Amino acid sequence: MIEPLRDLTSEDVRRLIAGYSSMQRYDVRWDESPERTSFELELIELGEPFVRRWKHEHMTDWYRSLLVEELSFGALDGDRLIGLAITESRWNDEAMVWELHVEERWRGKGVGKQLLAAVEAAARTKDLRAVVLETQTTNVAAIGFYRACGYALQGIDLSFYENDDLARGEVAVFMKKALR
Repeated sequence: MIEPLRDLTSEDVRRLIAGYSSMQRYDVRWDESPERTSFELELIELGEPFVRRWKHEHMTDWYRSLLVEELSFGALDGDRLIGLAITESRWNDEAMVWELHVEERWRGKGVGKQLLAAVEAAARTKDLRAVVLETQTTNVAAIGFYRACGYALQGIDLSFYENDDLARGEVAVFMKKALR
């Protein structure tokens, strides 16, 4: 069952916002000259798994502060939170989904799609023009999922996480879906 997220514990954050692994990534090529700037993303196979583990418990208070906007949703199995979408509205009439996670054993069962649909419906009622998501070039599964849900890659930030993101091969990508 999908319902507005009213509360969030550090344990929920620790359990759900855990990380991922991938045997692929999008390699980013960036070329800039006075006449032209170009970006190219190419899907490549990795020789060993890329593993990302997050420790977001310190973000729990900030996540809780976003709940008042009524754009964040939880997926429940009985009383257990099995998925979440933490979202905020921005100055440019966009809803920014900061976190979208589903407990591993519930993936592939439509929970993520239902969470995104709830965010999109709530954003429409607030007359927001688009929903934006951020993920990493190393999170190929997430990029594929977002594309299947109608989102398109519309931005790249070469230093969103650290100043050496491009050199490390983990670059932020922003995906967007227009609502109006």
